[in-house]
Amino acid sequence: MSNQTQANDIYRAHSSKGRKVVMGMIQDELMVSTAYASTLYANAKKKLSNTNYTPVYVPNNKLQAAAAVDLLRPFIGQTQLTFVGQLCYGEERQYFIDKLVELGDIVKSMPTPGKTNGQGMSAIAYLHYFHNKGMDFYITEKDVCENGRQHQAFGWADMGYGGELGYISIEDLLANECELDFAFTPKKLSEIVK
Repeated sequence: MSNQTQANDIYRAHSSKGRKVVMGMIQDELMVSTAYASTLYANAKKKLSNTNYTPVYVPNNKLQAAAAVDLLRPFIGQTQLTFVGQLCYGEERQYFIDKLVELGDIVKSMPTPGKTNGQGMSAIAYLHYFHNKGMDFYITEKDVCENGRQHQAFGWADMGYGGELGYISIEDLLANECELDFAFTPKKLSEIVK
């Protein structure tokens, strides 16, 4: 459940108690800053009191990014994860926090083995891994994690001399310094491979 949805529920249940009390409840319940609680409160008030509601961008927070990292850990190498973790404290921290949450949501929604059978090049690639030697791997299905390990996935593997559909070892990709592409957006394999 998103912070905004939770804030809407708090507002709906306690709006008669006044702005300051409800904002405090939002801040305490969701463990967010006063400024962020104020934005959530304003969005909830607009949505629940006006049918012409236009949502305002609400940034993700570090707790959401930490939860996303737990989902991403089997899909991202330790070096890349450490580097991105440091960027979450830098000048462009909000971009990287939002990106981690976005990637976590993508991984959570990915199909499991057999769900894209028969789709061929119409299957959607959710993740892209690349290597500096010209190799690309597009993941269409994730394996079921065992003990926090992602053994394999299914997708398009191109070692630099033409590609094919098949099973791809995520562990081997990470062991061979392939990186998860943070700029990639999910799309059909047919749009990627021409």
